[in-house]
Amino acid sequence: MADLSEDLKNLLHQLVRPLILSSLNRGIVAPSVTSVQLDDSPVLSPDTGSENHLPFPHASSAAIVLSLALHETNNIQIPPHLPINRTTAQSSGRSGPTMEDYRIIAAYKTALFGDDRPLMNKLLGTECDRSRSKRHDPDFHQKMGCGPAPLGAYSYSYIGRFLEGVWEGYYMVSSLNSTTGSGSWKEGASDPPDFLCRRPMQCSLALYYHFDDQQSEVLDCIEEEVVNWSVRACDFSASGTRLELSGVVLPYEKLTGAEDCDHKRLSEANDCLIVGQTLEEHGEAWGAFTFAGRVHRDGRITLKREPRHSSEAGLGTWIFQGHLRFGAAFVGTWSSSSTRDQPGVCGLFSMGKK
Repeated sequence: MADLSEDLKNLLHQLVRPLILSSLNRGIVAPSVTSVQLDDSPVLSPDTGSENHLPFPHASSAAIVLSLALHETNNIQIPPHLPINRTTAQSSGRSGPTMEDYRIIAAYKTALFGDDRPLMNKLLGTECDRSRSKRHDPDFHQKMGCGPAPLGAYSYSYIGRFLEGVWEGYYMVSSLNSTTGSGSWKEGASDPPDFLCRRPMQCSLALYYHFDDQQSEVLDCIEEEVVNWSVRACDFSASGTRLELSGVVLPYEKLTGAEDCDHKRLSEANDCLIVGQTLEEHGEAWGAFTFAGRVHRDGRITLKREPRHSSEAGLGTWIFQGHLRFGAAFVGTWSSSSTRDQPGVCGLFSMGKK
């Protein structure tokens, strides 16, 4: 990717941005596909006799990955006046990012389909079929009914050992306003809005499943879409295998050990909540945040992000929505809440397992 000429990079940017913008602002349609409804994703079925249909990823998904990879060919400038590392910063009583923090984000690369996955090879174990489909995209492999979990069971696409853990990467901000249309791109314009400012992001995630055999009912406040939740991310409290919401124990459980990769058990789950937070060092450098959301049956992951400290409350609530691609890249789009005085913003994000 780094060997591409600047002209070719610019051309690719112009080709993929309309597809990405279609997922950020539904009023925008790529000029080259005006006769196609971009929201109507085609469906797949492993055989003609199956009644199960699962959607292909939206076309913007591949466009997002390509756009992120293209942006990563541009070097991030490290401010020379910053402390060398966290130890130096603490000894001098300084907070905020260090030169080492900038080097970490500068070195991050979004995982691509053709990349090798040493970590995934280890997770799959020696007894698993290491076909390219399974090694490089376990989500697609399972939807096609190629794995031990049959499509008829409609089990969750992701098991905890792939999604749980610490994820680290960055987000970018679109010059297109997410709510007011300020600076919006007009159809047919030669230069769609770009994505700017690679800013680090991180979250340590844990999954909790709800099963039919659990007697307690799910609270009404978390049954609807995450974006419509009235509860805050900080209202959730995870302790071991138990998940609480405002002091109330939820009928969700964290799978551990062999259960974590028990396809039969996972196929019996009817909901999956995901909670997390930033680690201490990231909080000192870039801000501390709490996350809560849901893993949907179609593989979509939605996270609500809120600042942990009142000093950062002005950032408001952000909604991150994406997919786990190739079992290694958590990528998608995000948008912030808006108020009468301050319109929302939106953009892209990419994270990899730390």
